[in-house]
Amino acid sequence: MQSPYVQERLQALEIVDLKLCSILQEASQVVSTYSKIKKGNQQLRPQFARHVTQLYNDLGYVSKELRQEIKYLNENVGKRLLPINNVNKRAIHQDDDKLKEQIKILDQLLKAHSDENPSN
Repeated sequence: MQSPYVQERLQALEIVDLKLCSILQEASQVVSTYSKIKKGNQQLRPQFARHVTQLYNDLGYVSKELRQEIKYLNENVGKRLLPINNVNKRAIHQDDDKLKEQIKILDQLLKAHSDENPSN
């Protein structure tokens, strides 16, 4: 079970996520309406203006809320939340051998599967 603080943060971020989806929808509507206006349908200008206004309102809301969530995160690191450590990885290629081994095994499995099922 998560703490109430974490639940509140997750709910706030879910609302931001929904607003981001709304922004994508509004951006799509702006482009669509604008292309129709460019083709000569001037009656859509008020609709275009509404979509642009809503797009900017949503952008402003998301920007404000994300800044607030970052502020909450910064205030609570080390108190309610574990510290965020920036770990510099020195041995950059340390996992390459294991990765190559796993790819080789996967290739063998795929080859064996294709040999068993030549029609696929």
